[in-house]
Amino acid sequence: MSDLRTFVTLIKSFTRESLRNKIELFFTVFFPLVFLVIFGLFFGGEAGFTLVPERVGLNFETERFASLFEELESMELWELRSFNDARSMAEAVADNSILIGVSIFEDELRFFFSEGDPGRVSRAEMTRAAMSSAIEASVNDVREIVRLEKKPVTAGVYVASGIDYIISGVVAISILSAGMFAVITVFGRYRKAGVLRRIKVTPVKPAVFIIGSTVVRFLLGFLAVIILVFSAQIMFGVGFQMNWVIFVISVSVSIFGMMAIGMVLVLLFKQPETAENAAGILMMLMMFLSGVYFPVIFLPGWLQIVARFLPVTYVARLVRFAAGIETMGSLTFLAVSATFVTAGVVSLAVVGRGLLRAE
Repeated sequence: MSDLRTFVTLIKSFTRESLRNKIELFFTVFFPLVFLVIFGLFFGGEAGFTLVPERVGLNFETERFASLFEELESMELWELRSFNDARSMAEAVADNSILIGVSIFEDELRFFFSEGDPGRVSRAEMTRAAMSSAIEASVNDVREIVRLEKKPVTAGVYVASGIDYIISGVVAISILSAGMFAVITVFGRYRKAGVLRRIKVTPVKPAVFIIGSTVVRFLLGFLAVIILVFSAQIMFGVGFQMNWVIFVISVSVSIFGMMAIGMVLVLLFKQPETAENAAGILMMLMMFLSGVYFPVIFLPGWLQIVARFLPVTYVARLVRFAAGIETMGSLTFLAVSATFVTAGVVSLAVVGRGLLRAE
């Protein structure tokens, strides 16, 4: 039998085996859809980040600035409440009816806010700074010298919403899962079941077996990503401005790169269950450290350095570049793509043939 006929036969056999393996089919195709639904329900319907006006209390200890309430209210920056005395305003701060209270005297401002909750204190500090500037500008009749004009600049080809960013991260995790678990299934489970030992005594060349077994998983993973993208557009109306040529290239090279991770785990752990557990832990870490669901810049400095060495960081960047969410230089795109392809091909060739020889 020629190598081509052997390859076609292997493709048919591995396709039937993959479709019959309900667990593998679920984790490759349907598990990413579960993530899509969960994060889509949490963040869907948001066109972006919505700022809710903070509740602020005002107490005037002097009648001189009584008209200041209407002036601040006309700015429509805060939800203002008036208090007759500082004590009742402090009680409102204590029971969280308002975020911050401001007592206005002839020559000073006194602020009331609760401590202990870092998030609440941060919001209170920002509100305090804004209120101080607004009150001082009004009281001192500060003349406007410089007018600021806001012009939004997008990171990509369009203004991406929060749900666009989240779903692109789900696509990156789907690529990681499809590539990494595919080779763990092939070489881990097949090694334990003795399939690799039987292949060794057949005329099938190791290279033909390796390519045939991985091509099916590659196509299945690619199909899962396509289903995920179209499902996101149908269910949650994501606004991807997809460059399909770049997207196909990005997904293809990324799956190869993630296969390299799976091959390393198969090499390190002889039992497929152990390799799958390690892969699950690794996937969870990458989900939170690779800028999948929130920008890497939100991480502490030392974790940002760690993120630069995690491959999923670059998978997410490739997906967002293809979707028009972020920009990427041509040299960077080529360098990341070449790295992923090289890592995948070398790991499949070296580790795969090594496992076959070992059996």
